[in-house]
Amino acid sequence: MRHKSPKGLLREVFDGVRWVYRGSGLSALAFSTHAWFVGHAIVGVVLALYVLRTLDLTAFQFGIIGAAGGVGAVLGATVTTWVGGRLGTGRTIIVCHLITTLGVIAMVLAGQEMAPAGTVAVIVVGQSLYGLAMGMSNSHEMSYRQLVTPDELQAPTNTTLRSLNRAVIVVVAPLAGILADAWGIRPMLALAAVIFGLVAVGLGASSFRDVRAPA
Repeated sequence: MRHKSPKGLLREVFDGVRWVYRGSGLSALAFSTHAWFVGHAIVGVVLALYVLRTLDLTAFQFGIIGAAGGVGAVLGATVTTWVGGRLGTGRTIIVCHLITTLGVIAMVLAGQEMAPAGTVAVIVVGQSLYGLAMGMSNSHEMSYRQLVTPDELQAPTNTTLRSLNRAVIVVVAPLAGILADAWGIRPMLALAAVIFGLVAVGLGASSFRDVRAPA
């Protein structure tokens, strides 16, 4: 197997960055995905504390809530082709971001003057919507990215986007923990909902909303 030189690897990275953010038509999707990972990092940091401390639910109930997200993701993956065929790629992804926003809003509202069973039911709905949106959107984002990217740029493009998305988590997660300690857990979850909403609005205001991948 032929190994690339450091110079060749660096050139490949620059090619990927240039393609994604300048001439591919992927820039709107890329920036919206980076912003989505900001909200996702916040949810990932505060959700367990929110459920176990703020809502005072049990570990078993937290497991049920997590399982609901998985069920939602499977359902989203099941219907994603049908939804995409009717709405188109761009609008499907935007709708998924709106569903994510609604899911997090439901989580924020959980426990507000309701019985414990109602609290569990509301946050299960929120997690189910969160998983549903992820299951629906991922396939469309990945397939569209691969569709418009030439074969020789597939690896640089995927490396660029995956690396930056994970870097967002690395940077945002500890900041989210610090801010949650300073501001409170529920306000940080509400901030995540605002971020997801802005992602949906921003992508909806761009030309990406009219993207429709060929069947």
